[in-house]
Amino acid sequence: MKKQLKVKENIVLTGFMGTGKTSCGIIVAGKTWRKFVDTDTLIEQAAGKSVREIFEENGEKYFRRLERKIIAAVSAEKGLVIATGGGAVMSPANIRNLRKKGKIIALAADEKTILKRIFTKRLERPLVEAGTKKAVLHKIQKLLKARLPVYVTFADFVIDTSKLSPGATAKKVLCLLKAPRIK
Repeated sequence: MKKQLKVKENIVLTGFMGTGKTSCGIIVAGKTWRKFVDTDTLIEQAAGKSVREIFEENGEKYFRRLERKIIAAVSAEKGLVIATGGGAVMSPANIRNLRKKGKIIALAADEKTILKRIFTKRLERPLVEAGTKKAVLHKIQKLLKARLPVYVTFADFVIDTSKLSPGATAKKVLCLLKAPRIK
């Protein structure tokens, strides 16, 4: 029998871009009366510029430093639903911090579903901004090859969202965690 999620424990959604972390996270937060935080949004607020601008002007290393700082801060809080950026779990420090007060749920999807979901928004995603669908798919495949084993290894649960709506994904998250409402 699975242990019920503690009321003040964080619900952490991680996974590749286009798997539904933000849209699912907003729903889960609403259904559990928790505050929703998206680490990429917090990074943008701290830097005063978009993720794309950070990558262009300061580089990925600078972005990852900000990401570690933001994740350390939000991980210290209680009772949140946290959506991380897709590469956040590549840092052992981020995993340690997220796990301290949270359950980690990795959202996954097949390559073609990810491509379909992100292709029109790829300019907001600096790691896959190549022009053609074929080029974007190649970048997705390359990044997934490196990241998928990490998502699966460190997650408490993995949900394939390929054929799920954000609402159906949120329902699965809640069922897995048996998350109580915060009063």
